[in-house]
Amino acid sequence: MGNFYVNVTVKGPTQGDLVAHLKTADCRAYLSPTVQGVTSVVSDLCDLMSGGDFMTFATELSKALGSPALAVMNHDDDILAYWLFKRGTLVHEYDSNPGYFSGEGGGPSGGDAQGLCEALGCPGDAEAVERVLRRPGAEADDGFIFAYERHRALLDALGLPGHAVGLGWSYVEAGECPIGTSESDFIKV
Repeated sequence: MGNFYVNVTVKGPTQGDLVAHLKTADCRAYLSPTVQGVTSVVSDLCDLMSGGDFMTFATELSKALGSPALAVMNHDDDILAYWLFKRGTLVHEYDSNPGYFSGEGGGPSGGDAQGLCEALGCPGDAEAVERVLRRPGAEADDGFIFAYERHRALLDALGLPGHAVGLGWSYVEAGECPIGTSESDFIKV
C-alpha cells in the first residue's frame, strides 16, 4: 500500500497568521513551520480525500489570506494531483495519472510550470518544473515509481522546502512526520 495524503501549502502567511485564521474555522489542523515563506497545512477535513472538502478548504485559505495555495493529493502513490488557487480562485490543476480510475493509459495532464513558479514566487526553474510534471509514471523505465517522488522532485524544482512530502492529517496524528521533521515541529489548531 502506498501513501495517501492531502495537504495545502500556502505562500506568504506565516504559521502564526494561519493559526489565527484556523482558530475561527470549523476544523482541526496541523501546521508546519514556516520555511522560506511557505507553510503547509493538513486538516481533518482534507484527510478524507473528498474533493469537495479539501478543495473548499484550500479555496477558503487562499481567499481569506489573499495568498496562493497549492492543494496536493497523493493517492496510493499512483497519482499526484494538485490544484493552484490565487486569492480563492482555481488557476490551474494537474493530474499525473488521469486514466488511473478508468484504466485508460496516457501521461500526465494539466499543470502550468511557469504559472506555478510565478504564483508561488519561487526561484525555481520553470523548465525543470515542466520536466517533473511531464515525466511518466511507473509504467516507463525512467518514470517516477511513486507519487511522493514526483512531489519531492516538484518541490525541489520549485526551490521550495520539502516538508509537504508525505504530510497528511492521519500521519501526523499517528506521529509519522515527513523526513526531516518531528511532531514537535507542527502546531495543532
